[in-house]
Amino acid sequence: MISKKYKDRVEVVTFSTDPKKDWLKGIKNDNITWLTLNDGKGSYSKPVLRYGVDGVPNFVIVSPTGIIVDKWASYGKVESGMGELEQKIVAQIGK
Repeated sequence: MISKKYKDRVEVVTFSTDPKKDWLKGIKNDNITWLTLNDGKGSYSKPVLRYGVDGVPNFVIVSPTGIIVDKWASYGKVESGMGELEQKIVAQIGK
């Protein structure tokens, strides 16, 4: 799990557009241990609009100085066998 594997160098935060009942159920079912946020406004929430979320799942890598260094929507595996998110984290911060 990325949130544990890179916990000393990466902070994982998720934003949900699900209805509150579904969001809370997902946290429990998926055993989410990182910060997950939902303001109840769905696709019109400030984070969704601010970061230009255009698909789910949506990933944004933000540098420690607050600069967006990469953004994309979708899961994906790459040749290394890592998920796309992990590959991009490794490219930014190393293993």
